[in-house]
Amino acid sequence: MLGEVTDNSNRGRAFSLLGLSMGIGSICGPMVGGLLSQPALTFPSWFDTPFWREYPFLLPCLVSAAVSTIGFTIGYFNLKETLIRNKNGPEVCDNENSPLLPHANRSNARRPALTRLTLLSLYAFASWAFQQIIFDETYPLYASTSLGRGGLGFQSKDIGVSLSMLGILTLFIQIFIYPRLERKYGALYLYRAALLGLIPAFVAVPFVNAIAKARGSERGRTEDGQIDWLVWGALMSCLGWRIFFNVVSFTSVTILVNNSVTDPANLGTVNGVGQCAAAGVRTIGPALAGAIWSWSLSSSLPLKHHLVYHILVVLVLVQFVEALFVIDGKGLSAFETESVPESSFSDSECSIEIEG
Repeated sequence: MLGEVTDNSNRGRAFSLLGLSMGIGSICGPMVGGLLSQPALTFPSWFDTPFWREYPFLLPCLVSAAVSTIGFTIGYFNLKETLIRNKNGPEVCDNENSPLLPHANRSNARRPALTRLTLLSLYAFASWAFQQIIFDETYPLYASTSLGRGGLGFQSKDIGVSLSMLGILTLFIQIFIYPRLERKYGALYLYRAALLGLIPAFVAVPFVNAIAKARGSERGRTEDGQIDWLVWGALMSCLGWRIFFNVVSFTSVTILVNNSVTDPANLGTVNGVGQCAAAGVRTIGPALAGAIWSWSLSSSLPLKHHLVYHILVVLVLVQFVEALFVIDGKGLSAFETESVPESSFSDSECSIEIEG
């Protein structure tokens, strides 16, 4: 929908607002999920019953289902369709740039939806989703694993707090930083640069365990129970670095996918294929990340808990090489600026003879 109601002049700003909504969710979601998990222990006066002890993660799931239901209801009754189907011709985007006549464009023939440019952009989007879900799946495993096995020994609420803090940073980046960067450098340059920027974060995150070990800080706390600001500072610095380049790369690759479409009738198809591809890799990613993490801890490899992060570095390097072949297309502006075809009538057929 955003691709249909925006153009190249405001698309960066609009898609940063898309990330803004995700940022709000990334603040509230982990915090609510962490606080409501195991309610029999967190809120014993209300939930210390056999039922909640048997199903310790049911409450956050119920809240998530309720929020999704509310979102569906609001969208169903309030959102309007942005793509209007023309009975006499192809689907057109109904905005001030749309032609008044169905035959005002150079050709009514629909362009192919999956061009080389579109396929490259879709691959970039799917590969980004793949490395993103692997990291997002691995981080809670890493944070909750005991200090001696390569993790940080965090509890659910500690993980929720760390993720919520990153959500606040996401909001700041989306509102104040990304739109300015996109206007100055463009989505393609930002996407390539952000991929390289992710590598230091992937390399550094597992080394926080070494800092915690040296200080004896289980759960990010000192032996007397106080918050170990050095461990938390190191962790949030690594995660903050990663979230900055993650936001930039996500917003940029989303814009690139939309800019690869030059016919408004194909926007739904291309974005649908992109979301299906992303959903597919997000189905594989968690299982793969969990399997690699479990195997690495039981293996005889040095730096066991670093393995999955090294794999992420390789994935990002592959993404970067592929990004060198991606082109930032003109998007729907190529469709909207097509000139009206010249009249097929000759001057003699249109001339009027004036007598006298």
